[in-house]
Amino acid sequence: MSIKKASLALLLIVAILLTALPAFADGDPTFAVDEVSAKPGDTVTVKINVVNNPGIASIKLEMTFDDDLTLETIEYNKDIGGMSMLPQTNDSPVILNWFNGAANSEGDWTFATLTFTVADNARTGEHPINITYTQNNVYNIDEEDVYFAIQNGSITVSVDPTGVNLSETDLKLHQGASKTLTATVTPPNASQSVTWKSDHPNVATVDASGKVTAVSGGAATITATTADGKRSASCVVTVEPHTFTGAYQTDAENHWQLCACGEQGPKTAHTFEWVVDKPATSEDTGLKHEECTVCGYKRNENTVIPKHEHTLEKVPANPATHFADGNIEYWKCTECGQLFADPEGKTPISKEDTIDPMIPHTFGEEWTSDATNHWHECTCGEKSDVAAHTFGEWEVTKEATANESGSRKRICTVCGYEQVETIPVDRPVLPDLPVPTTAPSATSPASPSTTPSDPPKTGDPAAPALWASLAGLSVLAALAVALPRRNKHE
Repeated sequence: MSIKKASLALLLIVAILLTALPAFADGDPTFAVDEVSAKPGDTVTVKINVVNNPGIASIKLEMTFDDDLTLETIEYNKDIGGMSMLPQTNDSPVILNWFNGAANSEGDWTFATLTFTVADNARTGEHPINITYTQNNVYNIDEEDVYFAIQNGSITVSVDPTGVNLSETDLKLHQGASKTLTATVTPPNASQSVTWKSDHPNVATVDASGKVTAVSGGAATITATTADGKRSASCVVTVEPHTFTGAYQTDAENHWQLCACGEQGPKTAHTFEWVVDKPATSEDTGLKHEECTVCGYKRNENTVIPKHEHTLEKVPANPATHFADGNIEYWKCTECGQLFADPEGKTPISKEDTIDPMIPHTFGEEWTSDATNHWHECTCGEKSDVAAHTFGEWEVTKEATANESGSRKRICTVCGYEQVETIPVDRPVLPDLPVPTTAPSATSPASPSTTPSDPPKTGDPAAPALWASLAGLSVLAALAVALPRRNKHE
């Protein structure tokens, strides 16, 4: 091998060795602990390395780790000389001792190799392995303290999730309301981190913490997915529009109603009307107040009505219908607004007294029907219990013949409506006529044409011609037999 090739090979070996070592700050003596990955139940190896070592003769380190790790063995590097002492216990904290009284050990080397077993129920994430030392515990052959930086390591445990459960799988929210879903990943020591997604964010949104907010009416599916993307669970969210019902809420200007969820409905301004509490007379004052005709909110209570003679105006009766209230005939004072049942103004009444209540529908017991449906009907024409007919089997009421159609009927089992249908004429099917098998002779005379002026004929018009032809053939045959045959030698 040439010197040039040998040099290149040496440089390559050096480069490989350098890349195999961890990267540390140039010139800083460092105790460095490995970082490794594992699954629950695994046994892994962790090394403590000495890097950028200027020369030391004694090391005493204290190492700590959590309960999810069990220290099984410690192996010191025997190639660096000196002697090492195994700890009396492998429980955290552990003391690691090495001493060389003969000379300093320099350079980069592995101080100790540690074997750990990861607990079966170890939580997911990093499990730190930390080392520390105190002054006078790291020194050289001259018993001079040597400063080392510390680079701690860890065993990072990853647990494969087997499933995920949500605190809700069917959630109903009113528009604008919010609720936070909780995701629980199994097994418990797996990462509990999940990502959230809504398939219809225009109906319901979800943030990174699982908070669901209803946006508009409809349905959306909220899905939580584990960090590895392999497991998920869903919740169907139904967003319901607000229904504002119940007692009115009021202030001085408006009234409104609440939804069952507590959401406030739109505010509407009061519509006030004067209500007389005490009619005024020619001898005494009266009292009145303003009252909202919708919610009953009152204002200007105990407003005085001056003494006066009532000026009454007749309000004609308006009969109630099945669809609206009416009113009785009454009289109203054009000055104070007081209502009276009589034109003389002797019998005061309230607004409620004038109402003629809406007439309830009275649906007949008999069914009314058309070709499609049946129903009960009020005298006003309003329909109730509208439903399609339920027909029984067809019954033939008249059989069809070759010359006359028949009929059949069926009856609705609910209302008795009778549906009738015509059965078409039952005409027999005629057989096909036979097709002649012998074509007419080319020499046969054509049959005379028949015109409307020809007299009616009976029998087959082609028969005489046929008999004539047969007779001619018979004569020819007889002549042939009677004539003497010529000798073939003549």
